[in-house]
Amino acid sequence: MNGAREQLFIFDPRNQAFVDGQRHNIPVNRKLIIGLIAAILISPLLVVIIWNNPKLLHPSSDFNSVLMASIGFILALAIIMLIAGFVLISYRLRIHRYATRGILLNGELVDIRQQRIQSVRPNGGATNDLFVTYKFMSPNSKQPITKSDSRSVPQLLDQLPKVGSPVKVLYVNDKLFRLL
Repeated sequence: MNGAREQLFIFDPRNQAFVDGQRHNIPVNRKLIIGLIAAILISPLLVVIIWNNPKLLHPSSDFNSVLMASIGFILALAIIMLIAGFVLISYRLRIHRYATRGILLNGELVDIRQQRIQSVRPNGGATNDLFVTYKFMSPNSKQPITKSDSRSVPQLLDQLPKVGSPVKVLYVNDKLFRLL
């Protein structure tokens, strides 16, 4: 790292309190967690509703076709519930690893750009995306690791940080780390 005396660049402002030591864990994506829990909780409810009212799926009076439609729908909901449960557990385990084994490392901004992307839908608006490339030295392999990341931002930044600006990386191992 070139040791440039620039201001620390925080990629996601929600991480500022963690980097400053005012918070002991990283913020989690609550929308993701709530959505997955909702999928897990709603799926059995839909199964019960369909099982008790099979003609909702297939208004035919033929019992076999109604039964097959009900079983297919119930299997699809069970698969959705299992996938949502797996994603939720994986996400929570990753957050737990960050909290219990993560260490803060210094890194450096290698590249940064932002882009406003207009939606193709009428009245769809636009999204503002921030793209960064950063590098840091792995404490395990003693090799530099370079990675790119992006996120949506509410508005484009007036002034981008300079290449070489310091960044903080929460590091667990050479495959599990995140730019803060």
